[in-house]
Amino acid sequence: METAQILDLATAQHLAGEFGHARELYERALAINPDDANVMFRLGVLDMQGGAYDTALAWLDAALTRAPENARYHFVRGQVFAATQRFAEAIDAYLQALSFEAGSTDALFALAAALQAVGEYAAAIETYTSLLALEPGHVDALNDLGNCYRQQGDLHAAEAAYRRAIAVQPDDANALTNLGTLLEAHGRLDEAVVLLEAAVRVAPGSPCGLVNLGVALCRRAEFVRAAALLTHALELDPAFPEAAYNQANALHALGRRNEAVSHYRLAIEQAPTHADAYNNLGIVLQESGSHENAARAFSAAIRLRPGFVAALNNAATLMRMLGRIAEAESQLREALTVDPHHSVTHNNLGNVLKDQGRLDDGIDCYRRALTCDPYNVVAHSNLVYALSFQAEHPQPLLDECRRWSARHEAPYRGTHEPHPNDATPSRRLRIGYVSPDFRDHCQTLFTLPLLSHHDHEQFEVFCYASVTRPDDLTQRVAAHADVWRDVRALNDEWLAQMIRDDRIDILIDLTMHMADGRPLLFARKPAPVQIAWLAYPGTTGIDAIDYRLTDPWLDPAGSDAWYSEASIRLPDSFWCYDSLLAITHSLRARSRVGYRLGGASRAR
Repeated sequence: METAQILDLATAQHLAGEFGHARELYERALAINPDDANVMFRLGVLDMQGGAYDTALAWLDAALTRAPENARYHFVRGQVFAATQRFAEAIDAYLQALSFEAGSTDALFALAAALQAVGEYAAAIETYTSLLALEPGHVDALNDLGNCYRQQGDLHAAEAAYRRAIAVQPDDANALTNLGTLLEAHGRLDEAVVLLEAAVRVAPGSPCGLVNLGVALCRRAEFVRAAALLTHALELDPAFPEAAYNQANALHALGRRNEAVSHYRLAIEQAPTHADAYNNLGIVLQESGSHENAARAFSAAIRLRPGFVAALNNAATLMRMLGRIAEAESQLREALTVDPHHSVTHNNLGNVLKDQGRLDDGIDCYRRALTCDPYNVVAHSNLVYALSFQAEHPQPLLDECRRWSARHEAPYRGTHEPHPNDATPSRRLRIGYVSPDFRDHCQTLFTLPLLSHHDHEQFEVFCYASVTRPDDLTQRVAAHADVWRDVRALNDEWLAQMIRDDRIDILIDLTMHMADGRPLLFARKPAPVQIAWLAYPGTTGIDAIDYRLTDPWLDPAGSDAWYSEASIRLPDSFWCYDSLLAITHSLRARSRVGYRLGGASRAR
């Protein structure tokens, strides 16, 4: 049999995956012609495909000694180096290939990928661009070009590259996923979900696609649907730690803590260095009251990722709750050495210093938090609350509350919609109470007697509870509500819509700017009449809160100028609250529009 015939047969066996038979035939051909560079090259390809990289390189080097200007031999030599993560040598090999065949799109793509792998993004972008000038519809190059721009932080260019890929191939799952995750990471959730749904339709069996869509749905607070998708991802790939981790996140948001803990532990079992899973596990364990286990989880996260700012903050928050203030302060100062401009850390340090009685230092931290992030609403509320203990005169506190309103409430003022509540004079009024503290908390000393004395024939009582750890007192409070809603998992926007759907007539804020309050809920004006009561003697600064309940002892006559809300002074105690609210019946019957409580004065 002639050498050419042997090579044809060997090539057919090679392409058919019959590597053993192909090798025998290549070796027979080489025995006939020991200097045949083409046979050496093919043996090199065969060994590369079998993972015998050193042997492959030996064959390719031998071929190149006989044909040093063969671009194809240099290219495959680069592929061997790339397969073994020897990217610098791969880049040299691809450049050699291109020196002999400058228009090789395969070599250009491989060179760009190798440059990308070593972080040479500018050079990779230039190379991908050269390739695309030769082949504008190269979808993989467009995807990887977008990835390079993304690594450089040029999000507009990345988006444009991904969109070019989708224009060329609308059902390319990679391009749909890349663009979807880019938009999701930057808050464009609705667009992201549409793209990621399309990616899942194209590749319904891809666990990664299901996880990406699940993550986006979690960010859009669609936790039930997200949990279903992530469950399916785990069914497809039970050993996929990111599916277990994100499934745990969805379950946590749904309040299914025990299941969340199990899935975080599964993610850690599958990926023992998964610092994020340890961190989030610590959060759930802390909420469940398992404080020592939570502390160990946070410590593991920090050990695995030194300088893990989020875990340091979470550990400090736990230490603060346990009264281990010095440890909390130390952890927060460590976090600030990593990121001196981290607004959340400055805020948390302010809390720790305030707890120590170092009020001025705490207030300085809150102000630094706002310097780092002027829209950190939690830090701004903490500043407002702390100033109520420091200010010798009410004006600075009112001014800061007004600044809070101008910065955080103002974007919602144009979004208020009419309230389509039933204006029938004889119907029961619906009253909603909003609080995270329907539990063993000093607030319950007041709310429990109040709720137990409501006239339920005249008033339908709703409680919107964001209680992290419900207890026996939570159950006692809930027993006095006509409707009890656990709203821990709802963000302010979703809760506002729930309150509108419930047709609440009067919404009571029991927390104001204290911890875990929802001032931005009230800024959305979900009820026609909104009242602040009980939290502390102070003002919210929120225009959307119409009134505050007080008495002559807390606020003697003449003090109204220091409040943004109108005052309703109860003559004796809150026991007359039902009679106060009854005023709204007669006013509503006369006006048939809107709601106004009588007996009030307003300072603006």
